[in-house]
Order: sequence, then structure tokens, then C-alpha cells
Amino acid sequence: MNHTKFSNHHNFVKLCSLDCLDYVVTDMPVEDRHILYALKENHVNIIYRKFFNN
Repeated sequence: MNHTKFSNHHNFVKLCSLDCLDYVVTDMPVEDRHILYALKENHVNIIYRKFFNN
């Protein structure tokens, strides 16, 4: 997932609750404190890695 999906400007379809997730992989650190808190409260591991286009 790229970091733009964390903004509030997207309409999402709920597939599962956060407690069903083990990991979120993204291209930038999560900076939104509400999202970060929710992920941490549900023990979701956050992996970020900057992806480069070749």
C-alpha cells in the first residue's frame, strides 16, 4: 500500500477489522497518530520501505 491510502480522502471497503491483520506494508512511515495508534492497539506490525520505480 502506498502512503496516500492513509489519508481520509479515500472511500474504502471494509474487508476485515484491524485485529485480523498481522502486517501493513507501506512505502512511507505512518505519520497520522490516530491510524498509528489504532494499528498499534491491534498489534499490527508496520513495515515501510521506499519503493523505487525502475
